[in-house]
Amino acid sequence: MDITPFVFRLDQTPRFTLNEEAHEVFWLPLEQVVSGALDDAFTWRDGRELPCWRYEGRVIWGLTHRMIGDLLAVLGHRR
Repeated sequence: MDITPFVFRLDQTPRFTLNEEAHEVFWLPLEQVVSGALDDAFTWRDGRELPCWRYEGRVIWGLTHRMIGDLLAVLGHRR
């Protein structure tokens, strides 16, 4: 699998169109991610504990967690 994420700077909040691949859109406060305030562990079906962030009842884990973490590391926010 090859995934190429794109990062944009927005001057205003865009309108989003949800579909079968995206059921919800929300803003994750990166300052809270960087500070470690959202750090937690997600238990997968086989019992493995994986790193995640928990925010407003949502669990951000897996590939999304990895891509955002890598972006923050590139920006110099590695903890």
